[in-house]
Amino acid sequence: MNKKTICLILAALILLSGCSAASGGKTPAQTAWLEPDATDAPGPETTPAAAQEAATEAPAPTPEPVAEPTPEKTGFEYDPHLYVPILLDDVPQDYWDSLHSLCDALRAGEPTFECSSAEAYKWVTDP
Repeated sequence: MNKKTICLILAALILLSGCSAASGGKTPAQTAWLEPDATDAPGPETTPAAAQEAATEAPAPTPEPVAEPTPEKTGFEYDPHLYVPILLDDVPQDYWDSLHSLCDALRAGEPTFECSSAEAYKWVTDP
């Protein structure tokens, strides 16, 4: 691209951003709620007699409470200890124990966790 094209694009961007800044950056749809309409018109003034009449009317019956339905069990239960049986041949059990110890420590907010060896620590913490 040559310099003239870049200058024209920058000038157009500045012009467009200046127009939106002059209007406050709001479109008519965003400010429509600020303008009063017929539904916002004030109602008839309430006289003391009308207020007393409204107060003497029988109160509306209270609706009966409805029991909330209990959620259905989906068959999924959270287990923080990840274990993949297919990897048991490649990853020794003490590495998995170290990983589970790390998970427990992270959930409890502890700064340390029990680890079986330096190799297990590297396997547990390296991405």
